[in-house]
Amino acid sequence: MFDDKTILDARFTNEQQDTIAVVYRDEESGENVETYVQVNDEDYTYKQLVEAGFSAEVILDRTAEAKRIHMKNVYETLKAQHLPQHEKIMAELERDKQEKMAEVREAIQSLTEPLELKRQQFLIAIAAIEALKKVNKIKSAE
Repeated sequence: MFDDKTILDARFTNEQQDTIAVVYRDEESGENVETYVQVNDEDYTYKQLVEAGFSAEVILDRTAEAKRIHMKNVYETLKAQHLPQHEKIMAELERDKQEKMAEVREAIQSLTEPLELKRQQFLIAIAAIEALKKVNKIKSAE
């Protein structure tokens, strides 16, 4: 019926993942044919599918990819049909994002000055300790 060279697509048709839609190129007619295969290790057609490299994992990946493409198409269609609303919502989201980014920048800036002050105080304290050690002739235990 088909092999790894003639199979064009294979994906699960239901949530139970017990039926696979297989599209293959019929070598005699040259036409693309869709057929349904039951997941059954004893079934000859299913065995052909697996032998052609279409394991359950491969079919699941192809099914997920097909769903992603379908949902992207649905999104694009709905977006085109409702473009003014989409643009309004996207503009609102962008404005909210920019406001949050400004808040984060302000928060970082508000921490920069105290952090720099703490760093300077630390360096002064280290310098003072080193000076006291020198004056009092204290050796560091390293």
